[in-house]
Amino acid sequence: MKDRVTTAFLVLFAVSAGLSTLGLLAVIIYVLCKKQGIRYIAHFCWNLLILITILLFLIAALYLIIGLFAISLPSVISIIFYQDNLTKILGTNGNSNTASYLNVCLNGNFYLKFRQWKPSTYCHAF
Repeated sequence: MKDRVTTAFLVLFAVSAGLSTLGLLAVIIYVLCKKQGIRYIAHFCWNLLILITILLFLIAALYLIIGLFAISLPSVISIIFYQDNLTKILGTNGNSNTASYLNVCLNGNFYLKFRQWKPSTYCHAF
């Protein structure tokens, strides 16, 4: 999948470079040789480049939103799943057993703890 995405972006940038070169040549021929019909090629290249730019901007904005969400998600989850916060969230109904059951299932009856996977490498155990 990664190779296909890389290839797609390389093709997109190659098409952009080709359109830029073709548009520049069309403008040079239009200016130097006074060919009236060649200006439509320059307009066509210019319009396609604008569409490609808008597409790349929307893709970049989508990755920005996904990245911001992914960066802040682990800290929000760790705050919500502490025993005290589970009790505050779920204990207001009068049924505080739900918070203790979720604490056992989610945290192993402890606060979110660290487990050692490799030497000097730790990760949260949910």
